[in-house]
Amino acid sequence: MFTNMLTYLFGLAMVAFRTQHVVPDLIDTVPPNLLQVKYPNGTVMLGNELTPTQVQNQPTVHWPTEVGALYTLAMLDIDVPNHTDRSDGNFKHWLSVNVPHSNVQFGYTLANYMSIHPPKGVGLKRYVFLAYKQARRIGGMDPDDSVDARINFDINAFAKQYDLGKPMAGNFFQAQWDESVGDDE
Repeated sequence: MFTNMLTYLFGLAMVAFRTQHVVPDLIDTVPPNLLQVKYPNGTVMLGNELTPTQVQNQPTVHWPTEVGALYTLAMLDIDVPNHTDRSDGNFKHWLSVNVPHSNVQFGYTLANYMSIHPPKGVGLKRYVFLAYKQARRIGGMDPDDSVDARINFDINAFAKQYDLGKPMAGNFFQAQWDESVGDDE
């Protein structure tokens, strides 16, 4: 029964990641595991729509882990400036490395969780969570929460630089502007 459920979820993920073009817009293969993402007022589920208010605070996350392994967790806006014009690359909303199991609070945070602020008039944007199993501990980097360090972040180059391979878990949601974001966005 459990194996059937995993097969079913992976099938849903395959369809969602491809239908919503996360594959190939961000990554080239669907992660083999579902990354569970829960906000106090909403759960991320393969492209469902959430509001900026629902995702304003850092969520809890879980993914399948191996004893003794370390992981990297990333959250990205892959539609910068919008879904049809992605010329400004990706925006890094969250990045932690050296995460034991899926306990992000015990990892090394390179970019603190930043809530989303989709601009008015651009429609739905995709926000993707990815987890990578690290080959070794990552060191030598300082945290940087500046906007400059977040703009045009290339998760694939980061994964290559730190020998992360393909993401082993993922999930995503969509969101668009609403009154909670304000008119100046």
